[in-house]
Amino acid sequence: DKYEGTGVGFAAAVLLSLFGFECLKLEGISARILKSNFSAVRMNKQLGYILSSEGSEFDEYLLSKKIFNSKKNRLIDLASRVV
Repeated sequence: DKYEGTGVGFAAAVLLSLFGFECLKLEGISARILKSNFSAVRMNKQLGYILSSEGSEFDEYLLSKKIFNSKKNRLIDLASRVV
């Protein structure tokens, strides 16, 4: 609760995505998000995740390397403001 709304989770997600795409050479990253976790859904959409399948309790989102790279500079800029 102490860090909720501070952007720390967003900054961590940007860094992890960078690591995945640039160091591990991943082509995509998936996330299973609880439908009722509106903050997580919003954050992942900001990162560029797209809904790929709906479940009863969780939805699956995918982030492609291409989409992330198109937003990378802006995301890094936003994440750097948190630190």
